Amino acid sequence: DFRTLYVDDEAWVFVRHYMGEWVVVALNVRGAEKSINVALPEFMERESVDVALATEGGNALKGEGNTIDIVVPAYGYVIANK
Repeated sequence: DFRTLYVDDEAWVFVRHYMGEWVVVALNVRGAEKSINVALPEFMERESVDVALATEGGNALKGEGNTIDIVVPAYGYVIANK
């Protein structure tokens, strides 16, 4: 399963779900930091979100409800999973 969670002309956030495991990938193609709030699909548990790999300064934090707040550095990425 592959889903786009957010996309605009600066950033793309998608989730890949396979055999009970999932990963969220956020990419920023602009020269400024981008903060993005995304709603998670029903199969994902917000409490288990943890950054696996990121450009320096990247982060993914619990948001309100079933959302996460992702901070993606300029020209950077954040990869989060459980």
